[in-house]
Parts: sequence; C-alpha cells; structure tokens
Amino acid sequence: MGRWGRTIWQTGTMCVLGSCLVAIIGCAALDGWFTAPFTPVWIEHVADVAGRWEGAVKGVKGYKTIWVTVDITSHESYTTYTFVGAGRETPFLGTGRVQLLGGRLLNEGEGRTLTLTLAEQSGARMLLVTGIGKDGASFHAELKRAKE
Repeated sequence: MGRWGRTIWQTGTMCVLGSCLVAIIGCAALDGWFTAPFTPVWIEHVADVAGRWEGAVKGVKGYKTIWVTVDITSHESYTTYTFVGAGRETPFLGTGRVQLLGGRLLNEGEGRTLTLTLAEQSGARMLLVTGIGKDGASFHAELKRAKE
C-alpha cells in the first residue's frame, strides 16, 4: 500500500474517532446528563418553604409544559397553597390546605393528592411537587424560589 492509501485510511480513522468524540461531548452537554441528583431536605417548620416558588410542570402525559407559581402561606393553625399557571390544562391550578407530615407538605383534595418535598441539588434549594389525580394521572414540577 502506497503512501496515498495509508493517508486516506489514517484520515478516515481520525474522522470517525473525531466524530465519536464530538458525539460524546455533545451528549455530555445535554441538559440533565451531568445533573446532580436531588437530596431531600426535611421540612421542620412551614417557614422553611413559605413564600413563592415557580417552575415548569414536567413529565405530564397529555399536558404541555406549563409554567406555574405556588404561594405557600402559614396561618396560625394551618398552612395553605395557591397554584396559578397559564391555561386551563394546568393540573396544579387551585388552592388548598397542606399539613406538615414526615418532613413534607401533604394535601389530599377532591381532585388530587399533592406531596411537596424540599430538596437540594448542586447547593440550590428546590421544591419538588408530585401529584396524582383521582383519575390516576400523575404530574411533577421542580420549583425554585421566585425572585422578589
């Protein structure tokens, strides 16, 4: 094999290896590939999560990605939440009472059951909201503290 044949083979091999390297780096850059896992944080007092949180509803079959905000308010003898979002399709819309139980906030309403868990990811606090509707449909949101 002459010099020209070896150069084509070497060039082709380098192109294939370079393409593989670019694909690996591209996948690594995808959101979530290197995302640290959530670490649950025990809610001792409602004051730990009181205030406004916001984020997107994720992983909901049949729903569009929707931005929601929730206000958690502590009253003397109970705690309430108010979810607002864009459109009627938002599964979280509504108001209700939550109780602090087992380090989480829980609500069982007429149309759904909600669990609000405080978590930490890469040093940032988040509020994870999971819900199950009476029809069995589940939904999830990862909320960050709203900037005031």
